[in-house]
Amino acid sequence: MKKFNKKFLFITFAIIFIIVLISIFSVSIIRKKTNDDALKASETNARNRLYNVLSLASNEKENNTEYNSESFLTNMLISNGLIVNGNIVSLDNWNFEIDRENLSINNNLGATKIIFNNDVINYFTGTTSDGQKIVTAQINVNSNIPLDKIIFENNDGTFTTEEINNTSYSKDINLLLDKKYLITAVAKDGKTKLETFQEFSAGKFDSLLTVADKCIKKDGVYNVSINGETYGIHAYVYEGDTVISSNTSLGDANDVATSLTNYNAKNMVLMKVNGNLTVNADLTAFSNTYGGPKGFFIYCTGTLTNNSTITMSKKGANANGQNVYLWKNANDSYEYVPASGANGGSGQYAILNSSNKTVIVSSYSKGSDGNNRKTAGGGGGIIGVGSVRNGSSMQNGGDGSAGTSYGGGCGGRRNIF
Repeated sequence: MKKFNKKFLFITFAIIFIIVLISIFSVSIIRKKTNDDALKASETNARNRLYNVLSLASNEKENNTEYNSESFLTNMLISNGLIVNGNIVSLDNWNFEIDRENLSINNNLGATKIIFNNDVINYFTGTTSDGQKIVTAQINVNSNIPLDKIIFENNDGTFTTEEINNTSYSKDINLLLDKKYLITAVAKDGKTKLETFQEFSAGKFDSLLTVADKCIKKDGVYNVSINGETYGIHAYVYEGDTVISSNTSLGDANDVATSLTNYNAKNMVLMKVNGNLTVNADLTAFSNTYGGPKGFFIYCTGTLTNNSTITMSKKGANANGQNVYLWKNANDSYEYVPASGANGGSGQYAILNSSNKTVIVSSYSKGSDGNNRKTAGGGGGIIGVGSVRNGSSMQNGGDGSAGTSYGGGCGGRRNIF
């Protein structure tokens, strides 16, 4: 018995496989060409039908004293099975713009095309009495022929119809987070397109990064709740590549504290750039005598090139601490900046004895270093009782974790008389 030639068998299978692929590809090309030919024939037939009606109208114009280019021509087009909206005439799913005076076709508008472009423009509009989150969405519809009406679902499941006569429609409406909505657009030729709109999800609030990326889309002040913490965010949104060419401070007096006794720094400042950001001058956040905002957050979708200084030096917020949830991991744990920083250094306590000499009761120490994104602890200072004027230099604050935290401040001196 002859042995199989494995090489011959492999080549045979390869040839068969190539033939099958060529056959499938050829069938696809033929099917596409057939569809294209059918569409072209349909459009040609529709155009010829319109030409015939316009030719009849031309005869009426020459011989009928009651003819006019408005109501008479419109009724004549409709009586011949055409759909008429101003100068737009539709038949067999094709649309044409006509010249009523010259009885000719100005433009071939093609088959009816209704395009939805819906988007959430504000995720932080508010909440209902039963605690459901409200978002503001912008409904955008465009068509190559005038639209007749838009039907959209309300929050309670009922429907509202708006009659329109335009090729575009835009409206801002308040919707419930996570509810699925049905929107219907009807063109003047009777063609209908349905759109299910549910672009939003509570998961978009799971971290500051996702809020910046998916939720904040225009300038404004927002209140955002993430994992039990509520943050005020003063957002500045830049569209396209942005260059900071002069010293820039973002935020305002409403973001920071107004006194040392009121912990009322309200907002963090967010700079969002949809594009590349180039910093050629100092970039920082607003501050006053009582410090700065509750953080400065830059979110850049492209490349950030820093040719100058981005700083928050001497702009610490006079405010109660919060956990700052930066990112949520796949295992539902968080990457965050903790509310409590590292321990501060112990202070030096000094008194005057009966011989009017300074007695050191306790020594100061360096503040603890920051780790795991904690702010480093402040250095210990001196508390003097009596007239302790001169002491050794104050201790330094701890070191912040590399790239993630601020170092603590130096200890100060306070005399108690």
